[in-house]
Amino acid sequence: MSGRSGRVVSKALAVCLILTAAAYIGPGSGLRAGLLAPRPGPIDRPLAFAVADLNRDGFDDLIVANFQSGTLTLLLNQHDGTFALGPGSPETIGAASFGFPTPGPLSLAVGDLNPDDVDSDGVPNATDDCPNTPNASTVASGKQVDSGTCVGGSNDTNSCQVDADCPSGFCQGNGVGDLCEVMKTDANGTVTGTLDSDGDGVPDYDPNFDPTNPSTALDNCPLAYNPGQEPTAKGPNGLCGDGDDNSSLFGPDGQCGTLDDLRSPVGDACAVSPDVVILGNSLGGGSPLGIVRVRLNDGLGDFVSRPSKVTDIGASQIILADFTGDGKPDIAQSNALSGTVLFYKGQTDGTFSTDTVLATGAGPQGLASADIDGNGSIDLAVANRTAGTIGIYLSQNGTLPTGASTTLMLDARSRPTGLLAGSINGDACGDLITLDQGSGSMCVGGTKDGSGCTLDSECPSGTCSPGVCIGGTKVGAGCAVNTDCPGGSCDTGGSGDAQIEVFGSTGCGAGSFLLANAQTISLGPAARPTGGLLRDLDGDSVPDLAIADFAGGSVLIFRGIGDGTFATPAVATLPGLSNPVALATLDYDADGRPDLAVLEFAADRVDLYHNDGGFAFSISPGSPASGWKGSSAMAMFGADSLAGIDTVLLHRSPPRLDVLSGIGNVFFRPTPFTGTGAVSLLMKKPLAPCTGGFCSAGSAAASACTTDADCPGTADAMLVADVHQDGIPDVVVVDTPGSTLTTLQSSPSGGFSETATTPVAPGPTRATAGSLILYDYDRDGVPDYQDDCPFVYNPPDCKGDGSTNPRCKVDQPCALNPPSLDCTTKDPVSGQCDSDADGVGDQCELLSITCGTLDTDGDGIPDYSPTTHKLDNCPTFANPLQQDTETAAGPDLSCGTLDDYPPYYGPDGLCGGGDDLATVGDRIGDFCPDSVNNVVAVSPPAGSLTVLDGGGTGIFHRRLFPRLPPAPQLLEQTHEGYPRPGIGGTGLLDRRPADRPGRRRRRLLFPPDTGVGAGGPDRAPGHERSAGLQQPDRHPADHLPIRHRQPQPGDRRPRAGDLDRRDLSGVKERADPPSGAFGAPARRDRPPVRRSL
Repeated sequence: MSGRSGRVVSKALAVCLILTAAAYIGPGSGLRAGLLAPRPGPIDRPLAFAVADLNRDGFDDLIVANFQSGTLTLLLNQHDGTFALGPGSPETIGAASFGFPTPGPLSLAVGDLNPDDVDSDGVPNATDDCPNTPNASTVASGKQVDSGTCVGGSNDTNSCQVDADCPSGFCQGNGVGDLCEVMKTDANGTVTGTLDSDGDGVPDYDPNFDPTNPSTALDNCPLAYNPGQEPTAKGPNGLCGDGDDNSSLFGPDGQCGTLDDLRSPVGDACAVSPDVVILGNSLGGGSPLGIVRVRLNDGLGDFVSRPSKVTDIGASQIILADFTGDGKPDIAQSNALSGTVLFYKGQTDGTFSTDTVLATGAGPQGLASADIDGNGSIDLAVANRTAGTIGIYLSQNGTLPTGASTTLMLDARSRPTGLLAGSINGDACGDLITLDQGSGSMCVGGTKDGSGCTLDSECPSGTCSPGVCIGGTKVGAGCAVNTDCPGGSCDTGGSGDAQIEVFGSTGCGAGSFLLANAQTISLGPAARPTGGLLRDLDGDSVPDLAIADFAGGSVLIFRGIGDGTFATPAVATLPGLSNPVALATLDYDADGRPDLAVLEFAADRVDLYHNDGGFAFSISPGSPASGWKGSSAMAMFGADSLAGIDTVLLHRSPPRLDVLSGIGNVFFRPTPFTGTGAVSLLMKKPLAPCTGGFCSAGSAAASACTTDADCPGTADAMLVADVHQDGIPDVVVVDTPGSTLTTLQSSPSGGFSETATTPVAPGPTRATAGSLILYDYDRDGVPDYQDDCPFVYNPPDCKGDGSTNPRCKVDQPCALNPPSLDCTTKDPVSGQCDSDADGVGDQCELLSITCGTLDTDGDGIPDYSPTTHKLDNCPTFANPLQQDTETAAGPDLSCGTLDDYPPYYGPDGLCGGGDDLATVGDRIGDFCPDSVNNVVAVSPPAGSLTVLDGGGTGIFHRRLFPRLPPAPQLLEQTHEGYPRPGIGGTGLLDRRPADRPGRRRRRLLFPPDTGVGAGGPDRAPGHERSAGLQQPDRHPADHLPIRHRQPQPGDRRPRAGDLDRRDLSGVKERADPPSGAFGAPARRDRPPVRRSL
């Protein structure tokens, strides 16, 4: 075989079940091209999947191994037939790159590798003070964090988290880890009661627990319904003194059934925490060696890594089973090209020993475990595809032999690739079912030697032959004549059809067995069985057989008879699938019947079929299983702290935000969020009101409720904008039936948290954001040039402790020596709180947790310097030169030129007259991003716009509630000084580039027949009219004039290159405007300027 053709066969063999595709998928199929193309996505060319209760809530979840993207997709059951992305999904296990083939996952297996530590935090369940939530001991103290008070030492009675906080003493907590002390809160974060996540009547955390018995403080299965909190001291029968009492749960009195009985840290309902081992086809970098990656479940459906293992060449399949009988799962892993199976003995902490090599026949691939000889120990079966044999390795005295105990000989043309094991005839010995690919025809010689074919033309410089070598050095290889098989012969007879072979045990006894072929089911020459399962599907207690036909695009279901065979033909067929590669059963709706999950390789998805009974299956309403089936909106922006553009998807109901973190090469990685709601943020604050004991809207509409928190709404649309003005995009979620907007703040480290929910007009469908008020960056009513904290909302007399206005509250990280917030001293001009009289408002005097300076934008200029008492004039955008050119003289610093800034002229109305209002800028750096102080929501059912005001906090209050004007015309102020029709009706802000970075031109919304300006029909000079939006309670800053008026402090100055709007005498006039469109001249010493629409 040539080097090139050898590589073709190597690649085909190394891809486990896909290796069979290389033998029969010819040119033009598109499959091979798809494998080489980089593809993003949550499920990407999947080869294997598994079912397990990942978050231990009593419902089956899904793990999908994506060969193309090198990831695992974790899908958590939402208890309603739908699935949501798990907190660590997608889990990277060998990401793809353009330079090398994907070291992607071929196979995976699930088992509990460390049952004594369900949250995998390194603290055993028995001593873990928060056993169902990962909370590892701190490195410094060696203890878990349990806040309390210091006992003894210099800090006696002070608050503490760890012993290090208590010199010469120790920290005395309440015996419950801080991460488990979770309570129910309202929209403002105020504790409203205990939380019962699983609804079993047992609080997740009960703050009123008996302090002498901390074990009773926590629900021992907080996500799984278990009102009895089993296991208990009374044992399985629930009675004391009946011989099954659990003495380990007796309290200090040593008695069963007394008040001091202990509660098991982990309940029976969630005792299993499924871990996963994943087989990758390459170490990476083009290495022919495979890799076994180990991921331990943290108890909530996310994973932590453990040391990996290197495999031999041609990694094919992996399984977990307790072959040694010590209660810890072991690994068996096959390698097709090296002809070996590697055995790794499991340890107590989720790690594995060095490998033991088991010799096999040629081309080992499929693996299965069962008690084949009936002696109570788990044995191993290996399908040797090239050799056409099944090797049986019988476990003896807690170990597997290094060579096969016995071998089953199959037809040379069978190509057994997959194995299933179980008892199908009712005895104590395990039976085997082989999935035979059949040899078909292969190219012999030429550039495609060993590839599947149907015609000679598909084999350049070779021939297409149905022959296969029997014996010799090339056993199992394609051949045309005997000379193609050195030391053997070429068998060109037989059909080589794909088939299912059933081997039943006879003469089963302890330590003795005989496996014989009980049935062969032909699938035809075009079929390629790649996956299957044994499960009682019709409820008659007899295992049935389901087979995934990759090439035929169908699933075949055969009814089990009970005598070790299956009725033919298939009792049911699921057709029209896109290369089904694997099958699994799960009860996604908890109705007691096993439903069917089908993994489709070409379609990149998992289809769900509901078991209707009697071998009738119907497509599930929740199919395909996906975290984004109910997505209502999406956006692409930098949502996390790492480089790369991310994809953010909004799920309508229940409202949820998912983030796929971009790597920069069209693939995705897990988002490095921390804390609750990491990559998949389930919005927990109310989006719908509880009225009269029932939810009035949202996903729980008409269901009973006690408070608004019981009524989650829907997430129908989203807006991406920096509403907190910290340089990081935030998300505003629109709830249409609940008529609310919810703000999700993005943190610098990645992740989102809810900050506020605001009611708007009924039925909002879309929202946009920007700033409708100029010259007041933080929207606090103090002009920028007078504001002593221009980036943070701090109106006059607003105390930093939040007592006068919650929006002014300062969350000061510096706790040791924080600046004063008593507002005893105020800015003499603006009246803003400046407690230390240093010229900087209290809200801007933020320091780090160590009381050092902060530099948010990393430009070397502190956000606030307590020594110089200066602020970075653009704290969220790097501007080390601190440019701020908004002075009376304009950017050229020369009076009398076109870029003079009239709003900063002094009382004499002249530039440079000695009384200019600002000579050092307006305190907002030239390169600062636009402020986002307003959100406008449109509500078509109400025919209304809701305009919300904010101050950079992400908290908004309703300002205007106008009825949409008839046929509005959008006008844009151009640099020539004339209005012109705007672009569509897409928003209130011009998003085109402006002359100056971060500053946008303004658009104004007027009906064509509405008077605007000092000469309007129903307004006195000095007021403006805007589509009937005038309201008596408007903020003073709302009255900043729009045009044709005397310049005022805070007005926008013309940019370089603009004409002075006050002096337009040299501009050629246009046609007369409509009557009343524009009124009196801007200044009495200047003639009026006529403008037209």
